[in-house]
Amino acid sequence: MPNKRLIIELTPGGIDGAVIQRGRVARSAHVEIDPSLWRQAWEEGLSLFDGKLSELVNELGAVGCVAEVAYRSPSSFVEVIAVPATGSAALSAAHLAMADHVGFDLRTNPMCVHPVASATIKDVRVTHALAIADLASASNTLSEWVSRAGCLLSRACPSSALAMEEAVVSASGGKSSSVSARVFVDRHCSILTVSENGSVRLLRRIEIGIEDIVVAMTRPIVRNDSENESVSLKPARAREILCGSGVPGFKSIVDESLGLTGRDVLPLIQPVLQRLVIEIKQSLRFELTDAERDTIQIGFGGPFGATPNLAPMLCEQIEIPAGGVDQQCEVVASQPFMGDQSRAKQLHGLMAKYSLIAEEIESDQRFASITKGLRVGAVAAVLALSGIAYFTHTQIKEQRASVQRLDSAIGTIDLIVATNNEIQAKIGVLGATTVRINEAISASASWADTLSAMPALIPSTVVLTTIEGSEASENAGPRLDFAGVARGDGEQSGQAALNIFIESLNACPLVAGVELGATNRMDEADGAESLGFSIVVNLIPMPHMEVASVQSGAAN
Repeated sequence: MPNKRLIIELTPGGIDGAVIQRGRVARSAHVEIDPSLWRQAWEEGLSLFDGKLSELVNELGAVGCVAEVAYRSPSSFVEVIAVPATGSAALSAAHLAMADHVGFDLRTNPMCVHPVASATIKDVRVTHALAIADLASASNTLSEWVSRAGCLLSRACPSSALAMEEAVVSASGGKSSSVSARVFVDRHCSILTVSENGSVRLLRRIEIGIEDIVVAMTRPIVRNDSENESVSLKPARAREILCGSGVPGFKSIVDESLGLTGRDVLPLIQPVLQRLVIEIKQSLRFELTDAERDTIQIGFGGPFGATPNLAPMLCEQIEIPAGGVDQQCEVVASQPFMGDQSRAKQLHGLMAKYSLIAEEIESDQRFASITKGLRVGAVAAVLALSGIAYFTHTQIKEQRASVQRLDSAIGTIDLIVATNNEIQAKIGVLGATTVRINEAISASASWADTLSAMPALIPSTVVLTTIEGSEASENAGPRLDFAGVARGDGEQSGQAALNIFIESLNACPLVAGVELGATNRMDEADGAESLGFSIVVNLIPMPHMEVASVQSGAAN
């Protein structure tokens, strides 16, 4: 499926998916999962979510797609590390710092370090690097989980890395000399930053996000006027209310059909909000001086920073004025999370820079690529063998026709007998050749099945527009003339795709050589680079060449 990728986000709140094709989000979908099964699911290789993922993949029509997974796992490590260095020295220092904090060996598990911002603090140049790591078993689990749904995992990265990167970039972009604080509200975490002169003084990730409030809103509610009968909101409805109407007031209507008001819901979400308030308040107390606390304001950003009533309520509890909400905030209401197209594209861009794929998975993918190339060579062999069989049977048919013509035209019985004997000898030789060809075909691992599957075996980046064959001559074996287009897919150029195709053909034992003809570059409508080409595939001399030499010997 050229230029088609499946983006999956796996979190305790559900599984979101989007198909990106030709640079845009073609389709998106969401399935709910039970948050209480989260840790157990990871312990059991995510098999508890197999049905949910298959449902999502089928709904998106993405079976067979290359998949990229943004995820949360109990073992992932995502932190921003500030080091007083630049360039490669900064990355080395961040790597050493990560090794001291992560709870596993970085030499045998996937990790990634990338600079996201830099600043000068007291005449010292400081680099803020995003450090990501996870156990190899996590990427193996994701790979097997995705493959059970009929897809191939190509990249995987903890989703919180996107929030961390955006929070640092936005906090370090200011030019004001005053101290500023900002709360970045994401789906499963909130990030507090304090910056001064474009430099991040404090970055604190708080493991409370908008989905934690949603989960709290779905807990059973017992009303005094309903004879102790409980009611509860569905997750989708709770998310719609929170992102659409916001944190409810005491007397506001939450859900008219269920008769719920803010009085019913606030006791459920108050503990979650209070934990968030305490984390922010304690962090600012230790970071800010008394003079800074008197002048500072708190700004809000992130996908859910504009949730109605959230910023005023938090700032009232923290006792620091609200500094407004970023205009770029986009609140996702009733639509699935991936319905916000920018989210899918952001995750795709994130995993292009950061990917935690275990080494054995990468090896398996390289092996699959080589195997696919060899299959293309096998198709050429099938075509050649089919041509041999056709040519041989055609010659036998022509010889038999000659016998019939001679029988009617020649009156001398001796000449008929002599000619017939000679022709039968030739037919015998050709028949023996046919037997050898049939044996070769039958011994070649279901050639018929492979031939019927030829369109699927050609690489997805190569489209053949013309295939022509020519029979062997006295000085050369048969040849195949191919013309087509090799298309780049964003990860490799059209020339690279063509080179892989040529290498695959050269790997075929029946190919004597491949000659590259004319090529021309073409630009597709979506900006992708393509390469038009023509190639000549020279095959080795075929069995019917040997037949000709045997016939000459028989005539002598």
